[in-house]
Amino acid sequence: MVETQGPPAQKRKGRGCLGWGCLVLTAILAVVVLLVGVGAALFFRVPERLGIRKSAAERLLSQTPDREAASAILADLKKAGVDTKGVELYVLPFKEKEGSIAYAVLDTSQGFDFRGVKEDDPITDYLTKLATGEASEKYGIERVALEYRGQGGDSLLTVTASTDTIAGFANGTVSKEQFLQGVDAGGNLPAFIQEVLR
Repeated sequence: MVETQGPPAQKRKGRGCLGWGCLVLTAILAVVVLLVGVGAALFFRVPERLGIRKSAAERLLSQTPDREAASAILADLKKAGVDTKGVELYVLPFKEKEGSIAYAVLDTSQGFDFRGVKEDDPITDYLTKLATGEASEKYGIERVALEYRGQGGDSLLTVTASTDTIAGFANGTVSKEQFLQGVDAGGNLPAFIQEVLR
């Protein structure tokens, strides 16, 4: 006798996503996506680019540049024998405290070179000449920043330090290690070295 098989067993259908588990999972995923989106927006500075929020630099330095102070500091550099061709200098008063920052753009595409500064350490020497001149003291410069631009006009190096740190290193009261700890620097260091030391 031949046994006959009944109809194939039907697969049980799942209950779908009707339970609390699916709702909780969906809520967790939504929160993760939201946090990633907010993090990405802050990382890429979307609020600042859209004008919703001022950047940290704008909040700190929203005063009118002091052209008189910039001219006086450039005159001090010239007196010290430093070539100022291709140098743009901005003196920006701090918004919520006394003092200013001197921001120098050293642009080789506009003719800048390090004539008049020490060849073995041009950046430190330039920082020193900016921070310790008579005009820097007169106009309350508390911080100095340099941006070095290469032949193509692209930024290769940015360096900033307080005038106290720079002056202390210049007069020997701050060690080289302390000085380096007090300096913030960034950029394309290999490209800067290749261009400056070629």
